[in-house]
Amino acid sequence: MDEVIGTFCPICKHKNEPAASTCTFCGAILGDLSASEPSTTRQMGIETSKFETASITSKLLPIVFKGLAIFTLDQTNPFAIRNEDEIILGRTPADCEPEECEPEECVIDLSALGGYEMGVSRNHAMLTKKRRSYELTDLGSTNGTWLNEQRLIANQPYPLMSGAQVRLGHLTLLIIFEVDD
Repeated sequence: MDEVIGTFCPICKHKNEPAASTCTFCGAILGDLSASEPSTTRQMGIETSKFETASITSKLLPIVFKGLAIFTLDQTNPFAIRNEDEIILGRTPADCEPEECEPEECVIDLSALGGYEMGVSRNHAMLTKKRRSYELTDLGSTNGTWLNEQRLIANQPYPLMSGAQVRLGHLTLLIIFEVDD
C-alpha cells in the first residue's frame, strides 16, 4: 500500500498536505527553499522558561508613565520603557558593527538579550497603541510570534492585555502598560 507523504514546513515542521503551498499551522511558504536566500534568523532548540509573575507586581506600573514597559525573564526592572504609538521589536543584523547599525528610535533592539541566537528577526513584531490598549502584530517573522502561548498569524493585529507574555522566536518577554483614557 502506498502511503501519501505530506510536505513538512521548514519553519515549524508541521506536516501539511502534499499539494499545500503554505503551512496550515504557521502560514510559512512551502516548497523548494534551496533556491531562496538564507533566512535572517536561525531556529534554536532553546527551551523558554516561564515568568515568575509574582516578582512583577502592580507597584511597577507607576514607572511606565502612561506607556509600555518590557520585562525579560526573571527581571523586576524593565528592559525598555516606551510611549510611542508604534514600536517595532527586532534586532540589528548579527554581522553589524554597533556604530554602523544604530536602531531607529521606534525600534527596540533585542540583540543584547541574545535576539539572534533566540530567533528574533530584524523586524519581528510591532506594538501599536490604541485608545486604551495596544495591539501586537507579527511582521512576517521567520520564527514566529506567540501571545500567551498562542501563535499569531503574520500581519494580523491581536489585542494585547497588560501583563501578557509575548514570545518572539524563543525569546519570551512580559509586556506591562498603562495608557491614557
